[in-house]
Amino acid sequence: TAKLFAAACEVGAVVSEQPPSTAAFLANFGLNFGISFQLVDDIIDYDATDSDIGKQVGDDFREGKVTLPVLLAYIRGGRQDQEFWKRTIENGELCDGDLACAISLMKKYAVLNDLRKRAGEYASAACKALDGFPDSPERRSLIEATKFCANRSY
Repeated sequence: TAKLFAAACEVGAVVSEQPPSTAAFLANFGLNFGISFQLVDDIIDYDATDSDIGKQVGDDFREGKVTLPVLLAYIRGGRQDQEFWKRTIENGELCDGDLACAISLMKKYAVLNDLRKRAGEYASAACKALDGFPDSPERRSLIEATKFCANRSY
């Protein structure tokens, strides 16, 4: 996601023959924006309601996707918690209540809060990458979009 965002932001500068420094600033913006966006996307799969996101919460979990929230909960957990993650994610053995248990473990180890903070840090870095550009409606729009994405709940 981050590389795609970086390329999408950089390509405009390249195609319009802007200086390499401009392309680099925009690529840096896109990379940090993309990381922030993906972190929040991963958080939402465990910290939203179905009505918020228009799909079922826990789709990544049910599909056995090893996302950063899963990795952090695994690393921070004890042996019993790690066995839970191995059973559900690695082996794909899901039982009723496993999603609720996964969410509970993420909250127990402050995974989602820490990732939300980290997403904010990447969003700040994205906005900082725009410091080389003059104030304009376009720059302000990019900053607002970045802040929105870092704080979104859907």
